[in-house]
Amino acid sequence: MKQTLSTQPSSPAGQTNTGIIEALPVIAYLSPDPLDDDSYIEEDWISWIPGYLNSEEYGVSYLHPHNIDLARRIESFTEEQFQKAFKRLKSLWHDKYVKQMTVGIDYSGMLGSDGTASFDYVRSEPECGHYSFAVHRRLLYRYANQIIQSEQAASDNLGIWEHEIIHALDYRQILIASAFRDSKNPLNGLTYYTLRYREEGIANLLALLDGDIDGVHSIHEAKALFTKNCERVGKELLALEETSDNDRGKIFEGHDFYEAGPWLILDMLSDYYSVVHEIDMASIEKRIQNKETFSESEKLGILSAALKFISTSWFLSSIDAYLYTEGQNHN
Repeated sequence: MKQTLSTQPSSPAGQTNTGIIEALPVIAYLSPDPLDDDSYIEEDWISWIPGYLNSEEYGVSYLHPHNIDLARRIESFTEEQFQKAFKRLKSLWHDKYVKQMTVGIDYSGMLGSDGTASFDYVRSEPECGHYSFAVHRRLLYRYANQIIQSEQAASDNLGIWEHEIIHALDYRQILIASAFRDSKNPLNGLTYYTLRYREEGIANLLALLDGDIDGVHSIHEAKALFTKNCERVGKELLALEETSDNDRGKIFEGHDFYEAGPWLILDMLSDYYSVVHEIDMASIEKRIQNKETFSESEKLGILSAALKFISTSWFLSSIDAYLYTEGQNHN
């Protein structure tokens, strides 16, 4: 059946009337932009980038033609990597309005992340067709090295961007979960902690189906780990009258969102797959454990079902029985 963008009177840039995105409008940019007169930049914010030329020939080194060229190459390279990752997932965007995706390259570390890349739900405006992402210094270091060494083939670790693009598909649920994120209420902190397993579990689902997840090897193992962690985190949080960002950061350390989360999502899809597809989730679990290959349609079908059915409210409504049952198994 033909799919249409029912919420939009006409197709946005790069999108056809059937809702399939043909040419993704993505813009990567250094943030802050060295060529923007309104930007304030310290030399040591940017001079660490591999391939950067320290020279005062043009007053400040970031205005040297060599460094301007390096910056533009990094931006183009980032766009290319993002495009490649998006290509795999574009069929899941058939009902989304996409006008532009932007990727801020955070060379200064102002965003404070020690990760590789991120989806910025705060700056994103899906109702306007705008989705915002960021490259952090670890990934920028890798990209710059690959550019100056001409190792383009080695750069295609697209799982980083696939993970973040899946987060963007999950925007509404992430926004709902964010209401618990900064609360000082310990119970809200525990709720947010459990929801991280949902968020990262869905975002890492393709990685599991690709055979790229290690550390947790079964649904049972994931459930036991989840239960153990929630009991520990809950005990530590609820011992406090209120919590700070620092408290939550320390208590949440040692999490297994990325490893256990995808297995939990598979478990929560069991009823759907048994009723709709007449497939026992145990057979899918066994295929993963045996390192069998899934077709792309199978992988995207499982991911699509997770995004559609495992909402924040569904996840939370399942937690009590989920934890209780697993807890009984350990008694």
